[in-house]
Amino acid sequence: MPRLHAQERHLRPGRPPEAHAAPGRHGRRCGGRSPFGSRHQTGGEILLRLFVLGGASAQRPITVLIASRYQTRKELRLWYGWVILLTVFIILTVTVGIRNSLGVFFKDISGEFGWNRAQTAAAFTIGMLGQGMVAPFAGWVLERFNMRWVIGAGIFVNGAALIIGAYIGALWHFYAMYFLLSLGFAFTANLPQVQLLSNWFVIKRGLAMGFSHAAQGLAPIVNIFTPLLIASLGWRGSYLTLAGVVLLFVFPFALTLLRDHPREKRTAPDAPFLTSEEFSRARVRAAVIIPADKEKETASFSFFFTRRFMLLGGIYGSIAYIFTAVLVHLIPHATDQGFSPSGGAALFALYGAALVVGNGLSAISDRIGRLPTYMVGVVCGVAACYLLAAFTRESPAWWIYAGAMGLGFALGFVRPTASSLLADHFAGPGFGLVNGCAMMVFSFIGALGPLVTGMLFDASGNYYSGFLLAGVMFIAGAIFVVSLSRMPREERT
Repeated sequence: MPRLHAQERHLRPGRPPEAHAAPGRHGRRCGGRSPFGSRHQTGGEILLRLFVLGGASAQRPITVLIASRYQTRKELRLWYGWVILLTVFIILTVTVGIRNSLGVFFKDISGEFGWNRAQTAAAFTIGMLGQGMVAPFAGWVLERFNMRWVIGAGIFVNGAALIIGAYIGALWHFYAMYFLLSLGFAFTANLPQVQLLSNWFVIKRGLAMGFSHAAQGLAPIVNIFTPLLIASLGWRGSYLTLAGVVLLFVFPFALTLLRDHPREKRTAPDAPFLTSEEFSRARVRAAVIIPADKEKETASFSFFFTRRFMLLGGIYGSIAYIFTAVLVHLIPHATDQGFSPSGGAALFALYGAALVVGNGLSAISDRIGRLPTYMVGVVCGVAACYLLAAFTRESPAWWIYAGAMGLGFALGFVRPTASSLLADHFAGPGFGLVNGCAMMVFSFIGALGPLVTGMLFDASGNYYSGFLLAGVMFIAGAIFVVSLSRMPREERT
């Protein structure tokens, strides 16, 4: 054993095995040529050969584990998964903020062209329908081609749509602009986010989904500054400025930093949360590439009518309905009850801030489970919807503030948890198509949220029934989650 301790003292990361066999500073020789043959192998590569060859001697595993330990410490100084997570967060913040800024541009555009509210708001519905139609194809493309370049193409389409928006002259131009913007969004935001982060995070998937979804809440806060941009440059100049941000900043940023899989950086999923031995085994598993014929076998819609996917579709649909209804009608509800436009925007910012907090706290699903986490969001959401529905000019002011913040907090809890549930049950070969179909359901049902809520308002003259229906959708989602929790997860290989 004294000779082994000498090996451990002289072993340093980045040096080939022969370098450790050379005379050290004490003049002792630590060993001969590496039993693994190669002259320039890292600790991780040696370990891979150990798994393949089986390791015949007692000295080989110990030497390999020492090298693996040093190599692991070196690689985890900055795990690239954190870079991926931050990059996704920034992309989502910008693209979601721009796509959801219709309410900010609403009166300027409709006032210039003389369009009524229904005509102008229809642009968002058309965009959601376009996103839903392309979502399964986008998921299929993301699984079979390099996600970095697919996301980059989607960002480029977003920028091009904003340039078109600056030169619209008719209603159909506006619809075409939002349709194109939503097509790019399908390849850029929520759909690739789930797929990409599921490759990098497994045991900490709830943490990753919660942090990335926080961008959905940050976007309304960022949009507080959009009216200042419009006041300074006009709505056409503002669209051109936003196009410049997308094409000159977000586009090269994504292409430079995004990577599809941990193996591209010679690391493993969840690396900072693993021991050295777990990390080494995970990196070997991550290095396995699925053959093309295996991918083709999994590219079918057979999952679509399974009970498992239908329950997940119900979860996604219930969240989508609530999310889009609130996105379009929260500020009009506030202004109907005496809030100024700036006061309505501030209320929407509070909703966004609560959404960020809920997204962050949803990471607790990794510890307590998906079902309890989702139920926390449901309880908050039902209470918040009742406060918003019952709020009138005579009600205490805190009702609408508590309702807006409670609704943001609730959606912050349930939406990342739903993404984690989808990955928990379907991650593996063919996940891109599954993810795309889930987003198709989200988009189609989400298109109904603003429309149905508006129709209920037109019929009654208030938002009471509209927000109560949103509360019912929270309860429906909870029923779907309970049913799904009783189904055992299937291993997809």
